[in-house]
Amino acid sequence: MKTFALNSLYAELCGSRTSEIFYPANLAGLSYQISLGREGWILKFDGYNDKMLKYFLAFLEEFVDNSENIFNFEAVKDSMVKESRMATLKPKKLADEIRQRLLRQEYYTSQEMADALDSVTVQDIQEHNISEMGGFYIEAFCGGNLTSTEVEEYLGCLSEKLGDSALPRDQIRQIRVHQMPVGRWVYKAQNRNPDDVNTVVVNYYQHDILKFRDTVMLRVIESLMNEPVFNQLRTRLQLGYNVSVSDHDTYGVTGFSVSVCTQASKFSAHDTNVYIEHFLLWFKEYLSEMTDDNFENRISEMIKEKLTPHINIDDEMEQMWQEILVQEYIFDRDERFAKILKEVTKGEVQSFCHNLFFRNVRKLSVQVEGNPDGTSCSVEDEK
Repeated sequence: MKTFALNSLYAELCGSRTSEIFYPANLAGLSYQISLGREGWILKFDGYNDKMLKYFLAFLEEFVDNSENIFNFEAVKDSMVKESRMATLKPKKLADEIRQRLLRQEYYTSQEMADALDSVTVQDIQEHNISEMGGFYIEAFCGGNLTSTEVEEYLGCLSEKLGDSALPRDQIRQIRVHQMPVGRWVYKAQNRNPDDVNTVVVNYYQHDILKFRDTVMLRVIESLMNEPVFNQLRTRLQLGYNVSVSDHDTYGVTGFSVSVCTQASKFSAHDTNVYIEHFLLWFKEYLSEMTDDNFENRISEMIKEKLTPHINIDDEMEQMWQEILVQEYIFDRDERFAKILKEVTKGEVQSFCHNLFFRNVRKLSVQVEGNPDGTSCSVEDEK
């Protein structure tokens, strides 16, 4: 945990320090981003290719040089600690973190991050030497007016700055997800803001290990459910101001969720959960009564959307980069997606829904209850 906190703080300190150094370059159309992803640092560079290599090298010099990272140390650290602690006061964020913590073997909550950051000292940062970390596994994506020779030059410079020691792929830490037992499980927590009346209920339905066709089916269900869930739970029942559905890919394990943000003074978390279950039963009937023409029209709209070309190069590059980040490398994802959509039938969607929501269901209902009277509630009562 402390290593993760150190890496996060290192990235913020580097960004804070270099933003002033490279301000003139930014005005000239060159830019960079530094952040910490799920498995390591992410560096992004954008701008005119004739000056990019020089800009790239200048940034790397600053990135690996931690001797100046005490610049604004306390201010940056305090800001990160405050931001992490504030995140725990948001009921939707808390519900998402609880779900991730229960599903993943290794996950750090905002509260744990704040506590770990609190313990980091200037000496820890000064001893956090990137070039002596024992090896890196580097994946890169370059788009634009660059030749293969120029790309190799960039990678060569990066390897030289970070050190020659390469980390074998089989030594990369694998993020694993627990398979939920069959059944309907509930985790209740109290909203940590005593003045917040908002209650959040997130019903998550775990499906299976990632298969491409399953991701298409889940996206179809999400598309078909978006409008009805709003009409039924928000407009008709007045359940909450924020109602949504979403498909999930949790590190290679697919699932689906229905989320409702309501007020504790109007609906309890238990009743909200019951209303969500009733909606899913209603949606099952809604699908069976949907005409074939309506279903095919919705599928055609999805196909058209998937095959619509990107309007700018940034969107296309970002999609390619996401394939690398998740290490799936399906660079023709949209085309494959559209091909499977053409094969999907209403009966297949109905069967998929039945298996996901009603047959051997693996459901986790995370319920963060608000405080209807604005009184303080003890978070030690969480179970």
